[in-house]
Amino acid sequence: MQFENLTKGQFIRDFKDTLHQEQLIRVAKATPTEIFTALAGLIRKYYTDTWIERKHALSDNQEKIAFYFSIEFLPGRMLETNLLNLGILDLVKEGFAELDIDFREVVEAEHDMALGNGGLGRLAAAFMDSLANTGYPGFGNGLRYRYGLFKQRIVDGYQVELPDSWFGSTGNVWEIRKDHDIVDVKLFGDVVLESNEEGRFVPTYKNAQVLRAVPYDVPQIGYQNGVINNLRLWDVEIPEEYELDYPTLEARRRVKDITAILYPNLSSRNLQPSSRML
Repeated sequence: MQFENLTKGQFIRDFKDTLHQEQLIRVAKATPTEIFTALAGLIRKYYTDTWIERKHALSDNQEKIAFYFSIEFLPGRMLETNLLNLGILDLVKEGFAELDIDFREVVEAEHDMALGNGGLGRLAAAFMDSLANTGYPGFGNGLRYRYGLFKQRIVDGYQVELPDSWFGSTGNVWEIRKDHDIVDVKLFGDVVLESNEEGRFVPTYKNAQVLRAVPYDVPQIGYQNGVINNLRLWDVEIPEEYELDYPTLEARRRVKDITAILYPNLSSRNLQPSSRML
């Protein structure tokens, strides 16, 4: 992940090509969101080889890896941080200035990755950032919430919580779906002893509710050190072969609710997940 040979002119050409290919639009007509999406796509191309090499090196060298689990991760906007850590922030700003693009508007077009609600999420994100910056292998694990932080509005002197759909129209531009690591998870059901071919009793899992855990990987880029760690966010889906086990919309919604919202409404008046947030 060395960009000593990347010039402003080359970056401008790469960016224009990416904007044209992914958004089918020219710079002069593009919105800040379209420019942000194209820029993020270009950055992914820049760091992908390093990310893959990092994974292979850890596996080949059988290095120890710190696995970190948290109910929250709150990294905030990642565009400017990723550019800084890759060492090309100033180059991109200069290139955008030449293209007459307001860099701050592009930065603000990114939605906060609302996977946390406060201190716990910031601590987890800072820990992952520290691992990457110091070069330690780290692998974060969390849930891919659709709604994390809420939008606050004051109506008639009272706080009103509104859903913050941080995915927006662009989704999470930094994530990569990892289908080869999908896992079927069994919940509930019964464990019974059955005789196997050798006549031994072995525990058998029956009548389980089966859900599919789908991982999405987000890079954690170290500060100009060639280190990219992993943050894996898990989503939930209904396996195709078990579709008939969820015949109603309510049953399917209960599955989606697992990763729909960070925290439910636990007020004394309503102990069910708040409908305002779903």
